[in-house]
Amino acid sequence: MASGWTTEETAGSLNLSAKTVQNYHYQIKSKIGARTDAYLVWLATAAGLVTLESSTGPAAG
Repeated sequence: MASGWTTEETAGSLNLSAKTVQNYHYQIKSKIGARTDAYLVWLATAAGLVTLESSTGPAAG
């Protein structure tokens, strides 16, 4: 998600259903106390989990 992937792209790359990905996304936001996806991206970037160069999604190749 922090890399800009859609729910469907994330689900496909992890062999999960889109509903499962949505559920995990909600649970992560709830546990962290994040109100927005932008805050999750900020946290992921600050933790070194993603970089600006890697935020193109799976379609970019």
